Amino acid sequence: MAVVAGLTLVSGQVCAQSPNDPGSGTPLVLTLPAAVALALRDNLTLRSTYLDRIVQRLSLEVAEEAFTPKLDIGGRAGFQRSQEGEDQVVVGTTPTVTVGLPTGGDLSFVWSADAADGDNSGRRFSSGTGITLTQPLLRGAGTGIGRAPVRRARIGERINILGLKDTVAATVTTVISGYRTYQQAIRQVEIARRGLEEARKQFEINRQLIESGRMASLENVQTEQRIATQELSVIAAEGDAAEARIALATLLNLDVDTPIEPAEPIEPRQVTVSLENAYETAFDNRADWQSNLLQIELSDIDLMIARNDRLPQVDVELGAGRRSGVEDNLGSAVRGAVDGRPEWSASVVFAVPTIGTKSLVLNETAARVARQKAELNNQLLTSQIRSDVRNAVRDVEMSWRRLQLAIRARELAAQQLAIEKEKLQAGRTSNFQLLTFEQTMIDAANAEVSANIAYENALTTLDQTLGTTLETWQIELRP
Repeated sequence: MAVVAGLTLVSGQVCAQSPNDPGSGTPLVLTLPAAVALALRDNLTLRSTYLDRIVQRLSLEVAEEAFTPKLDIGGRAGFQRSQEGEDQVVVGTTPTVTVGLPTGGDLSFVWSADAADGDNSGRRFSSGTGITLTQPLLRGAGTGIGRAPVRRARIGERINILGLKDTVAATVTTVISGYRTYQQAIRQVEIARRGLEEARKQFEINRQLIESGRMASLENVQTEQRIATQELSVIAAEGDAAEARIALATLLNLDVDTPIEPAEPIEPRQVTVSLENAYETAFDNRADWQSNLLQIELSDIDLMIARNDRLPQVDVELGAGRRSGVEDNLGSAVRGAVDGRPEWSASVVFAVPTIGTKSLVLNETAARVARQKAELNNQLLTSQIRSDVRNAVRDVEMSWRRLQLAIRARELAAQQLAIEKEKLQAGRTSNFQLLTFEQTMIDAANAEVSANIAYENALTTLDQTLGTTLETWQIELRP
């Protein structure tokens, strides 16, 4: 088990060789799990996504502080001159503790202290404490409205995590595709080189047949042309392989000159998929489906808030406090300036929504329409997912059948070519016919490689369609 970029990748062989010195010329031997691990660790897109997660997590923490007491400290210090011409130094502070309530109200506690020192009036000090409760009764009232911002933030965080899951899965899928494209390109280079080697061997065999008088010399011109054509095929295949290697290195954030040697065998095994089970798996795992359900929850909250905003404001405010002070008039005995008796207050604040505008109606209508559109999107996505799953399952089945046919075609082409070589030795066929069968053999070998890769890619696409890419590759997401 290896931890990479906030994820855990569980696999057998992670990396056969470390890419510490890409310029050394030593190939970087990579299995497919190793390529996935490198991508999860070094892929630039994933790095950017995880940087976004720093802000997203902090945003949730800020929203979760809605019902946490908050302390604000304010103060002042200054110099003033009274109408009588007396100079005074005045200082004061006002710490305030405020806490939001799940019912939509808030509770605040204030302590204030002021001190003054004058030339004639002496020193004065006063302090006071107060507590105020404000509770809406209509607009903004209730735990549903009071907790709405926190609920929205939590749902948004779940959507962000699903987005991260989608990004990681898409990156893994892209790397797998790039790795297999490179595998296919290397196999095609090998096939082209074998074809060139066979053409050169046949040229020597034909030359011996010509020397023995069993073949006309002109027939070997066809073989020479075949050699030239196959040399072009080798160059083209090598160019495709170089492009595929550079593309894979870019995905893995490696130096583009890094030589890479795929070590993953191409040995597909048949996988049988139940369509009904596939539907169930997709709806349980797909991030877009789960995000859509969460969007419906968000639209419900927005509609509730929009409807609540149309209600009149009726708030109850309750307050209690006490204030006291002392005064020292040029060294005289201390005497009470304020007796410190408690004070109480109660009031009702009300306001009706602005008359003469439809802005609140517009907000509610927009929220209701958004809710209806979320339901429509849900229906559209349901149909799309079922269609995607059906196509992916069918593609896996058809790709396996095409692979079996490609294997059989390559085997028959090899048999035909062997028979044709024996017939040429016996003088029962032409060199042109043999060259035709050689090309058929090369085409069949390339078709088999393509069918192998296509089947593996079909399984990868099925994983992505079902939302099970991370589970298949045993990647534990740590958001």
